Amino acid sequence: MNPTNVLLLIVACICVLPCQAQPEALNPDEEILCGVFYRVMAGALMSQDRARGSDRSALIEIYQQRMYQRMANAKAALAAEAPGEEDGPDYFDEQWRVVYGEMIGAIERNYSRLYILRNRYGERCSLGLSLDE
Repeated sequence: MNPTNVLLLIVACICVLPCQAQPEALNPDEEILCGVFYRVMAGALMSQDRARGSDRSALIEIYQQRMYQRMANAKAALAAEAPGEEDGPDYFDEQWRVVYGEMIGAIERNYSRLYILRNRYGERCSLGLSLDE
């Protein structure tokens, strides 16, 4: 293969291969907030299912998966911000408790008032799923 063909092949590969943008750094506080949001949403649905005798387990599972993903994202972001520091897990636990308390307080410990949280955090946390039957 002559050098001109090699050069054209390299240029073609560079032009054809998609550029991969650097992923945006995750904000641990935002990830914790959304993780708690999904935790509250899943808890509300479980409570409503028990009270009504309905079964929305598929939606509950989706919310739980999103909660676990947000928890993992938050922990990874905290580890990336301060590698080797042992305060990350403590910070995560403390923030989780604070945000959870604020959300439960916002709905006054009444799951029928979830619309407050959906309006406040639904778009921000990419809710995208309806709670209506």
